[in-house]
Amino acid sequence: MNILSTDIDGTIFESATDAEIFAAGWAELSGSLGNTILIYNTGRSAESVKELIGSTALPSPNLLICDVGTTIYSNKINETDWQTHLIPPQWDRSRIDDIVINWSPDIERQPARCQSEAKISFYWHDAALESRENLSQKLSKESLPHQLIYSSNKDFDILPPNGGKGGALQWACESLGYSVSDVVVAGDSGNDSAMFNLLGVQRIVPANAHEDLLLAIKDQPTYTASGACASGVIEGLQHFWQDSCVGH
Repeated sequence: MNILSTDIDGTIFESATDAEIFAAGWAELSGSLGNTILIYNTGRSAESVKELIGSTALPSPNLLICDVGTTIYSNKINETDWQTHLIPPQWDRSRIDDIVINWSPDIERQPARCQSEAKISFYWHDAALESRENLSQKLSKESLPHQLIYSSNKDFDILPPNGGKGGALQWACESLGYSVSDVVVAGDSGNDSAMFNLLGVQRIVPANAHEDLLLAIKDQPTYTASGACASGVIEGLQHFWQDSCVGH
Protein backbone atom coordinates (compact mmCIF):
# COMPACT_ATOMS: atom_id res chain seq x y z
CA MET A 1 0.00 0.00 0.00
CA ASN A 2 1.27 3.49 -0.87
CA ILE A 3 -0.31 6.20 1.29
CA LEU A 4 0.24 9.96 1.17
CA SER A 5 -0.89 12.09 4.10
CA THR A 6 -0.39 15.70 3.09
CA ASP A 7 -1.18 19.12 4.43
CA ILE A 8 -2.87 21.41 1.90
CA ASP A 9 -1.99 25.09 2.29
CA GLY A 10 1.66 25.78 1.57
CA THR A 11 2.25 22.11 0.84
CA ILE A 12 0.23 21.16 -2.25
CA PHE A 13 -1.66 24.41 -2.71
CA GLU A 14 -0.70 28.05 -2.90
CA SER A 15 -2.27 28.80 -6.27
CA ALA A 16 -4.33 27.18 -9.01
CA THR A 17 -1.06 26.24 -10.69
CA ASP A 18 0.04 24.25 -7.63
CA ALA A 19 -3.27 22.39 -7.65
CA GLU A 20 -2.74 21.48 -11.30
CA ILE A 21 0.83 20.34 -10.65
CA PHE A 22 -0.24 18.13 -7.77
CA ALA A 23 -3.24 16.71 -9.61
CA ALA A 24 -1.17 15.77 -12.65
CA GLY A 25 1.64 14.27 -10.58
CA TRP A 26 -0.72 12.33 -8.35
CA ALA A 27 -2.65 10.97 -11.32
CA GLU A 28 0.57 9.72 -12.90
CA LEU A 29 1.90 8.15 -9.70
CA SER A 30 -1.35 6.55 -8.62
CA GLY A 31 -1.86 5.24 -12.15
CA SER A 32 1.57 3.62 -12.13
CA LEU A 33 1.34 2.20 -8.63
CA GLY A 34 -2.26 1.09 -8.79
CA ASN A 35 -2.74 0.82 -5.02
CA THR A 36 -2.63 4.28 -3.47
CA ILE A 37 -4.50 6.19 -0.79
CA LEU A 38 -4.63 9.99 -0.64
CA ILE A 39 -5.22 11.63 2.73
CA TYR A 40 -5.60 15.37 3.19
CA ASN A 41 -4.46 16.28 6.71
CA THR A 42 -5.21 19.95 7.17
CA GLY A 43 -6.10 22.74 9.54
CA ARG A 44 -9.00 23.67 7.27
CA SER A 45 -12.59 22.71 7.96
CA ALA A 46 -14.25 20.04 5.84
CA GLU A 47 -16.43 22.70 4.20
CA SER A 48 -13.40 24.74 3.24
CA VAL A 49 -11.64 21.71 1.76
CA LYS A 50 -14.71 20.79 -0.29
CA GLU A 51 -14.96 24.34 -1.63
CA LEU A 52 -11.27 24.28 -2.57
CA ILE A 53 -11.59 20.95 -4.36
CA GLY A 54 -14.63 22.24 -6.20
CA SER A 55 -12.84 25.37 -7.40
CA THR A 56 -9.39 23.95 -8.27
CA ALA A 57 -7.84 20.89 -9.87
CA LEU A 58 -7.06 19.26 -6.51
CA PRO A 59 -8.24 15.63 -6.52
CA SER A 60 -10.71 14.37 -3.93
CA PRO A 61 -8.98 12.41 -1.15
CA ASN A 62 -9.79 8.90 0.02
CA LEU A 63 -9.80 10.16 3.62
CA LEU A 64 -10.00 13.65 5.08
CA ILE A 65 -8.50 14.78 8.40
CA CYS A 66 -9.51 18.35 9.24
CA ASP A 67 -9.35 21.01 11.95
CA VAL A 68 -5.73 20.24 12.92
CA GLY A 69 -6.39 16.57 13.53
CA THR A 70 -9.66 16.78 15.46
CA THR A 71 -12.13 15.61 12.80
CA ILE A 72 -11.91 12.63 10.45
CA TYR A 73 -14.16 12.02 7.46
CA SER A 74 -14.38 8.59 5.83
CA ASN A 75 -17.30 6.32 5.06
CA LYS A 76 -15.24 3.54 6.63
CA ILE A 77 -14.79 5.25 10.00
CA ASN A 78 -17.32 5.68 12.82
CA GLU A 79 -17.14 9.31 13.89
CA THR A 80 -18.38 8.42 17.39
CA ASP A 81 -15.47 6.00 17.88
CA TRP A 82 -13.02 8.73 16.92
CA GLN A 83 -14.58 11.33 19.23
CA THR A 84 -14.55 8.84 22.13
CA HIS A 85 -10.85 8.23 21.52
CA LEU A 86 -10.10 11.93 21.00
CA ILE A 87 -11.73 13.59 24.01
CA PRO A 88 -10.81 12.27 27.48
CA PRO A 89 -13.15 12.69 30.46
CA GLN A 90 -10.77 15.26 31.99
CA TRP A 91 -10.92 17.56 28.96
CA ASP A 92 -12.22 20.91 30.25
CA ARG A 93 -12.45 23.28 27.33
CA SER A 94 -13.79 26.28 29.24
CA ARG A 95 -11.10 26.18 31.96
CA ILE A 96 -8.34 25.86 29.41
CA ASP A 97 -9.73 28.75 27.39
CA ASP A 98 -9.97 30.94 30.49
CA ILE A 99 -6.38 30.24 31.57
CA VAL A 100 -4.95 30.80 28.10
CA ILE A 101 -6.75 34.03 27.27
CA ASN A 102 -5.58 35.50 30.57
CA TRP A 103 -2.01 34.25 30.19
CA SER A 104 -0.77 37.08 27.99
CA PRO A 105 -2.25 40.26 26.49
CA ASP A 106 -0.71 39.15 23.19
CA ILE A 107 -3.05 36.14 22.95
CA GLU A 108 -6.22 36.66 20.91
CA ARG A 109 -9.02 34.18 20.23
CA GLN A 110 -9.52 33.17 16.63
CA PRO A 111 -13.05 33.63 15.18
CA ALA A 112 -15.85 31.34 16.32
CA ARG A 113 -15.78 29.44 13.02
CA CYS A 114 -12.26 28.25 13.94
CA GLN A 115 -13.36 26.80 17.30
CA SER A 116 -14.83 23.41 18.19
CA GLU A 117 -15.34 21.22 21.24
CA ALA A 118 -11.94 19.62 20.66
CA LYS A 119 -10.02 22.61 19.29
CA ILE A 120 -9.35 25.92 21.02
CA SER A 121 -7.66 28.31 18.62
CA PHE A 122 -5.81 31.58 19.24
CA TYR A 123 -3.46 34.00 17.55
CA TRP A 124 -0.19 34.53 19.41
CA HIS A 125 2.30 36.35 17.23
CA ASP A 126 6.02 35.67 17.76
CA ALA A 127 5.40 33.66 20.94
CA ALA A 128 8.66 32.60 22.57
CA LEU A 129 9.17 28.89 23.17
CA GLU A 130 9.74 29.50 26.88
CA SER A 131 6.40 31.30 27.21
CA ARG A 132 4.59 28.46 25.49
CA GLU A 133 6.31 25.87 27.67
CA ASN A 134 5.42 27.81 30.81
CA LEU A 135 1.78 27.92 29.76
CA SER A 136 1.79 24.19 29.13
CA GLN A 137 3.25 23.61 32.61
CA LYS A 138 0.50 25.77 34.10
CA LEU A 139 -2.19 23.71 32.40
CA SER A 140 -0.55 20.48 33.57
CA LYS A 141 -0.43 21.75 37.16
CA GLU A 142 -4.17 22.41 36.88
CA SER A 143 -4.64 18.74 35.84
CA LEU A 144 -5.84 19.77 32.40
CA PRO A 145 -4.72 17.28 29.72
CA HIS A 146 -3.82 19.09 26.52
CA GLN A 147 -1.61 19.36 23.49
CA LEU A 148 -0.19 22.70 22.36
CA ILE A 149 0.40 23.29 18.65
CA TYR A 150 2.13 26.40 17.36
CA SER A 151 2.70 27.12 13.67
CA SER A 152 3.46 29.86 11.17
CA ASN A 153 4.69 32.03 14.06
CA LYS A 154 1.13 33.03 14.94
CA ASP A 155 -1.41 30.17 14.96
CA PHE A 156 -1.82 28.63 18.40
CA ASP A 157 -4.13 25.64 18.93
CA ILE A 158 -4.88 23.62 22.05
CA LEU A 159 -6.23 20.11 21.52
CA PRO A 160 -6.88 16.99 23.58
CA PRO A 161 -3.74 14.84 23.95
CA ASN A 162 -4.89 12.27 21.37
CA GLY A 163 -5.61 14.91 18.74
CA GLY A 164 -3.36 16.60 16.22
CA LYS A 165 -2.42 15.60 12.73
CA GLY A 166 -0.20 12.76 13.94
CA GLY A 167 -2.63 11.29 16.44
CA ALA A 168 -5.52 11.41 13.99
CA LEU A 169 -3.44 9.85 11.21
CA GLN A 170 -2.21 7.01 13.41
CA TRP A 171 -5.71 6.25 14.71
CA ALA A 172 -7.18 6.30 11.21
CA CYS A 173 -4.50 3.96 9.86
CA GLU A 174 -4.95 1.52 12.74
CA SER A 175 -8.74 1.62 12.42
CA LEU A 176 -8.58 0.88 8.69
CA GLY A 177 -5.90 -1.79 8.98
CA TYR A 178 -3.11 0.20 7.34
CA SER A 179 0.47 0.33 8.56
CA VAL A 180 1.93 3.72 9.41
CA SER A 181 5.16 2.49 7.82
CA ASP A 182 3.34 2.62 4.45
CA VAL A 183 2.69 6.35 4.84
CA VAL A 184 4.58 9.26 3.31
CA VAL A 185 3.81 12.54 5.07
CA ALA A 186 4.22 16.02 3.61
CA GLY A 187 3.87 19.39 5.29
CA ASP A 188 5.29 22.89 5.51
CA SER A 189 4.60 24.28 9.01
CA GLY A 190 4.74 23.51 12.72
CA ASN A 191 1.32 21.91 13.03
CA ASP A 192 2.52 19.22 10.60
CA SER A 193 5.33 18.08 12.91
CA ALA A 194 3.14 15.53 14.70
CA MET A 195 2.78 13.63 11.41
CA PHE A 196 6.54 13.71 10.89
CA ASN A 197 7.20 12.40 14.39
CA LEU A 198 5.21 9.19 13.89
CA LEU A 199 7.54 6.22 14.07
CA GLY A 200 8.14 4.60 10.69
CA VAL A 201 6.71 7.21 8.30
CA GLN A 202 8.66 8.65 5.38
CA ARG A 203 8.86 12.43 5.28
CA ILE A 204 8.80 15.19 2.65
CA VAL A 205 9.31 18.90 3.21
CA PRO A 206 9.00 21.24 0.21
CA ALA A 207 11.57 23.97 -0.27
CA ASN A 208 9.20 26.59 1.17
CA ALA A 209 8.81 24.86 4.57
CA HIS A 210 8.69 27.11 7.64
CA GLU A 211 11.47 27.19 10.17
CA ASP A 212 9.16 25.98 12.96
CA LEU A 213 8.67 22.66 11.17
CA LEU A 214 12.33 22.29 10.24
CA LEU A 215 13.39 22.81 13.86
CA ALA A 216 10.78 20.37 15.16
CA ILE A 217 11.95 17.56 12.86
CA LYS A 218 15.68 18.30 12.74
CA ASP A 219 16.50 14.85 14.16
CA GLN A 220 14.19 12.98 11.78
CA PRO A 221 15.38 11.56 8.43
CA THR A 222 13.52 13.70 5.90
CA TYR A 223 13.55 14.24 2.16
CA THR A 224 14.03 17.98 1.59
CA ALA A 225 12.77 18.78 -1.88
CA SER A 226 14.40 21.30 -4.17
CA GLY A 227 10.96 22.31 -5.45
CA ALA A 228 8.47 24.41 -3.52
CA CYS A 229 4.91 23.47 -2.62
CA ALA A 230 3.25 20.90 -4.94
CA SER A 231 6.36 20.50 -7.11
CA GLY A 232 8.36 19.55 -4.04
CA VAL A 233 5.78 17.05 -2.82
CA ILE A 234 5.64 15.27 -6.20
CA GLU A 235 9.44 15.29 -6.28
CA GLY A 236 9.52 13.62 -2.88
CA LEU A 237 6.94 11.02 -3.84
CA GLN A 238 8.94 10.13 -6.93
CA HIS A 239 11.99 9.71 -4.69
CA PHE A 240 10.22 7.34 -2.30
CA TRP A 241 8.04 5.45 -4.76
CA GLN A 242 10.15 5.31 -7.91
CA ASP A 243 11.19 1.68 -7.37
CA SER A 244 7.52 0.66 -7.09
CA CYS A 245 6.30 2.51 -10.18
CA VAL A 246 5.48 0.41 -13.20
CA GLY A 247 7.91 1.14 -15.98
CA HIS A 248 10.52 2.80 -13.74
